[in-house]
Amino acid sequence: VLAAPFDEPHLRRIGREGCLALICDSTNAMWEGRSPGERDVAETLAKLIHDAERRVAITSFASNVARLKAVEQAARTAGRRIVTAGRSMRRVIEAAHRCSYLEDRAAFLPEEAFASLPPERVVCLCTGSQGEPRAAMARIAAGRHPSIALGTGDLVIFSAKTIPGNERAVIAIENRLARRGIDVVTEHDALVHVTGHPCREDLKQFYRWVRPQYVVPIHGEARHIMTHAGLARDAGLAALPLAGNGRMLRLAPGKPEMIDEVPHGRLMVDGSAITPRDCTAMPTRRKLAWAGMIVVSLVIDDHGERVGAPQIIMAGIAHETATATPTEAIIHDLIEDTFTKLAPTQRCDTGHMGESLRRAIGRAMLAHWGKKPLCRVIIHRNRRPE
Repeated sequence: VLAAPFDEPHLRRIGREGCLALICDSTNAMWEGRSPGERDVAETLAKLIHDAERRVAITSFASNVARLKAVEQAARTAGRRIVTAGRSMRRVIEAAHRCSYLEDRAAFLPEEAFASLPPERVVCLCTGSQGEPRAAMARIAAGRHPSIALGTGDLVIFSAKTIPGNERAVIAIENRLARRGIDVVTEHDALVHVTGHPCREDLKQFYRWVRPQYVVPIHGEARHIMTHAGLARDAGLAALPLAGNGRMLRLAPGKPEMIDEVPHGRLMVDGSAITPRDCTAMPTRRKLAWAGMIVVSLVIDDHGERVGAPQIIMAGIAHETATATPTEAIIHDLIEDTFTKLAPTQRCDTGHMGESLRRAIGRAMLAHWGKKPLCRVIIHRNRRPE
């Protein structure tokens, strides 16, 4: 739709010259047949838009510029105007126009133009194909969008594959639309989306073109990668599956082999710091957000007796329980009770006493509040002068 046709002669030329290794996507290695192309989707979208009697809304990945161009061409052919909704959609359209992928920037109208267009003359191109709660499609489905409203007889096309994990959110939006009498078309109903990953026949065709000595299956779950390796072996090729991130494969010189492991994994931007995703701060941060924190500070003398009243600091804690009992009073009572039960020698062991208080406070908060906050107990020794 956007770029030059696939250059099969160039790949065949690589095969004749000699290809050591083909490092190749495995995501669809379990799917028989071939993957359709964007041109096939463009034809389907053109027919759906042409046949629609009322408004049409299409939600897709904003980054798929080929899909945006297909919608633009289909709308123009059907005599409709395109209205865009969603910040990322507008941002990508602007970038695509600057790069000359979309020639007619004026063909994409702002969302405020929606209300002024007749139902049979509008196509709304919007974000939210993955059920994002703040995206345009979710707000349209809930009837909360400030500029765009759909009703009985209108058509919504989900021109995207639902990413695993987003199914519940997408289905909820589809149900809201259906309850309002809006027709919904997804990839299960028509060819409105194609994968960007090669299926089994595509992979075998690629092998025949480039004729690699080795196939290195990557990109996919372990099952996809191992299935791809089996497909390559069935085609008479040596396969070196990299089933795991961070593995270092040496292809040459000599026989290919795994030689090392390299650091890998996602990093997070945390303020001005970049930290590993599994850093120890994150579980603590999540628990703080869920159940808050209690800090108890107290002073004991050499005989294990308290000096002064304990200091209690609560952050993110309910001040009263369901029975209207002050939370701070519960903690004070626990401190008194713990001191009573521990022998003087145990009270002098700050580690033992601190752990006893921490556990007691956690149990009590769970019983009275239903949550177990983080608890820190700080014990100071007030040593008497000799």
